[in-house]
Amino acid sequence: FGGVIIAFMIAAGLCSAGTFIGGPGLIWKLGLAFALVGMAQLFMNLYVLGTFGAKIAIISRRVNARSLV
Repeated sequence: FGGVIIAFMIAAGLCSAGTFIGGPGLIWKLGLAFALVGMAQLFMNLYVLGTFGAKIAIISRRVNARSLV
């Protein structure tokens, strides 16, 4: 169930106001390369969740932690 909540948090971050307000203006000013850099955000999120998230999960099981999210 926690993975679903994390997916919604990532989706909310990707759909933030900066994406719709600032993104198109920066693409117009800087060109298509900025759009490619923006798409790299998705892969970085998956990388961070895959490495850092796995370590946090191991530690939370070890100390028997509970999440309030």
